[in-house]
Amino acid sequence: MSERRNRPRRQKEQSVRRERRGPDRRRGERRHTQRVPAEILVEVETSGQRTYRRTANISMGGIGFHAPIPFRLGSVVSMTIRPAGARQPIRVTGEVIGVDESGRGNRVKFLDLAGEGASALEEHLELYHAPTRVGLAPMPFDDGTERGFRQVREGVLVLGVPGASREIRLRATDRVIGRDPREADIVIDHPTVSRRHAHVCLQNGRHLLTDLSSTNGIRFRGKPVRSLVLRDGMMFFIGQVEIQYLVTRSV
Repeated sequence: MSERRNRPRRQKEQSVRRERRGPDRRRGERRHTQRVPAEILVEVETSGQRTYRRTANISMGGIGFHAPIPFRLGSVVSMTIRPAGARQPIRVTGEVIGVDESGRGNRVKFLDLAGEGASALEEHLELYHAPTRVGLAPMPFDDGTERGFRQVREGVLVLGVPGASREIRLRATDRVIGRDPREADIVIDHPTVSRRHAHVCLQNGRHLLTDLSSTNGIRFRGKPVRSLVLRDGMMFFIGQVEIQYLVTRSV
């Protein structure tokens, strides 16, 4: 035992010296750019029928939708395109000319893209391919809104009910979502939806969804939630019905 104690301890290997990054280097390597969101919101309308889609498949000649739009081949449609960060939407007429590369969606050819609309779309496409500088992150207000974010004026709920997919426009009016048409403003005829399931209202420039003590609740990212501040593109479940929320107008 004493021999073991008297043995000289093995010297630890000297750690490899690492070059520490100085403040200037760290500051210079920080990421200051991010790409403009590729997907944009498009409102398509013809003969009083309106639908909303998101797509990144767009060029100066036309646009492709990965999900089908309910218009026949050869239909002439009016489109309102809202690129991310654009001050004004782009309004253009198009013709449905066929299916997209996946075979599930549609392709629409632009018929009258010109002037300011063409310039705005060209600028969006250039920004998407070239990073743009990102400013400071906006700071939250005490009331829950965010400084620097646009205030929502209108949105749409895209309901993914099998065989009965539909879109419901949301404005400032408070609305109740449920299964019973006598008690709900937005009726979802599905067994997992309660008679009065949820309430949606416009609060502080955002649409707020609140559960009304329903049986199957609201789920977001696989977890039950009592209330949910809706953001553009958000997916959630009411009961077992998948719903997407899209912002269609903001100021």
